[in-house]
Amino acid sequence: MKNNHYRLVACLCLMALFAFASCQKEERRVAFTATMENPTIQGKTVFNSTTGTITWEEYDNIYIYNPDNWGWYWAEPTGSGSTANFYYDDWGTELTSGPYFALYPPTINGGGYQQVWFTNSPEVEDSFTPPMCAFSNTNQLKFKNLCGLIQLKLTAERDIDRIEVYTENNYIGGYFNVRNIGGVPTLVPIEDSRHEKCFACDEAVNCSEGYTFNLFLPPGTYTKMEITIIDTDDNACTLSLNEGESLTVVRSEGFPITVVYPTFSPISSEE
Repeated sequence: MKNNHYRLVACLCLMALFAFASCQKEERRVAFTATMENPTIQGKTVFNSTTGTITWEEYDNIYIYNPDNWGWYWAEPTGSGSTANFYYDDWGTELTSGPYFALYPPTINGGGYQQVWFTNSPEVEDSFTPPMCAFSNTNQLKFKNLCGLIQLKLTAERDIDRIEVYTENNYIGGYFNVRNIGGVPTLVPIEDSRHEKCFACDEAVNCSEGYTFNLFLPPGTYTKMEITIIDTDDNACTLSLNEGESLTVVRSEGFPITVVYPTFSPISSEE
């Protein structure tokens, strides 16, 4: 009877061990696999200046929606990092059916299916994060860039606090719907879209030796635009398009602007 008791305990322990291993394996189930579009600009999240490619980093997070629910997933890059497996991160709902709409970075989550939010977004010189999304009916996600990029290289004996962009005829901030038109993610302005956007720096940026600010903006032709650079002492310099000029922002492409020792004036004198 005693031996039978030990056998029963051993059997139960073995069953528990297999159940635990099975549970662990299920928790590590690859939920989605994602690739990304290689743009003609630097991008997400590690940029290789030699090869011009962009790669995923471990534990990058993405939101994934279907029409009814959303879930939070984390990345495990494979191979060279151009592809990553994503695992459910126990937040939201573990999705099992599409169609799917995925977002990166999570900060552009608009709170609904096929909706994004462009808020204040500081970007640094060497590593930055272009807004991307993916549409799919399966668990294979191909992320594409939502915006184009103005690469503003500033040289000035200033510590920069923020850059404010205003456009009279284009929507660049706030909420947008996203539609998949011919395989291209297209931003559609809604009531909560805005004509202005502030790119605020986490810390003051010294530009005495030149610094590149990366301003992601929706694609389009801009005819009336102001870019105001503001330093930590509330002095500002405003760059404007002249009458008849235009600037075209192309999705997934960069447009460089170089500004060398511009004149800054107190904000109060500009108003």
